[in-house]
Amino acid sequence: MIELLFWHEPRVPSPAQAEARYQQVLDDERPVRLGELDQRLQDFVRDARSRAPQAEILELGRAGGEPLYSRHGIAVLFPEEVLKDVYPKLTAAADEPRLHLYDRSDGSVTGIDSDPDVQLD
Repeated sequence: MIELLFWHEPRVPSPAQAEARYQQVLDDERPVRLGELDQRLQDFVRDARSRAPQAEILELGRAGGEPLYSRHGIAVLFPEEVLKDVYPKLTAAADEPRLHLYDRSDGSVTGIDSDPDVQLD
């Protein structure tokens, strides 16, 4: 099973920091509905669902019939057999909201550093 984590923060972290973030996502005691997530994560979940329906977007429970997600990031799982099809679709879904990606299978972290104090017009 392939396990990926998608999230946003200003700097691309080390693999150890990304693994800690992954655990933080799994241990989130106050998950929220999709509409309560950061807009970047909402956009990713919606796009990932449509691009790669064979991937499982990790839910941390349900409330009122709606799935709950961690505010710290979105974990996605899928079988290795669909890796070549699903992986590029998920990374494409993460491009526009500029999310970081942590791949637990090889410990790699990718993303783009951003400075929240710099605004481009």
